[in-house]
Amino acid sequence: ASIPMRLFEPRATALVRASGTVSITGQVEEEALKLCAKKVARLVQRAGYPDAKFFNYKVTGIFARVDFGFPVRLDALTMKWRRHAFYEPEFYSGCVFRTQTPRTTYLITASGKVMISGLRKTADVEPAARRIYPVLCEFQD
Repeated sequence: ASIPMRLFEPRATALVRASGTVSITGQVEEEALKLCAKKVARLVQRAGYPDAKFFNYKVTGIFARVDFGFPVRLDALTMKWRRHAFYEPEFYSGCVFRTQTPRTTYLITASGKVMISGLRKTADVEPAARRIYPVLCEFQD
C-alpha cells in the first residue's frame, strides 16, 4: 500500500509506502530532490507519525528523457545490435537497448525519443545520451 503526495514548491510527486520508503519524481536537481524528501518526512510527522525521520537518504536511480529529433528504424537497429537490442513490436512498440559500460537501459521509440534508466547521478545523463547518439544516427529514417 502506498500514498501519493503532490508537492508544489519545489514541484514533485512523492509515493510514500507503508514500509516507510519514499520515491520522488519530477525533479532534475539533486538539491531540490533532497529538499522534497525532507518536506515529505516533515509532512508525515505532521500527519500523526512523530517517529518518522529523514535518514538513509540516497538517490537510487535517475530516469532521463531525450528527444533526438529524428525517426529511427528500430528493426534495422535490432538486426545490427542483436546482443544489446530487443525489439518485439507485438509486445512493446519500442526497442530496449542495454549497455554494460555504463550499465544503462535505453527505451527507444521509432520517433527518436529515448528514455534512459539505470543512472545513479545527474552528471551521467549527458554522457549516456552522447553514447547512444551515434548508434541512432546510423539508423536515421
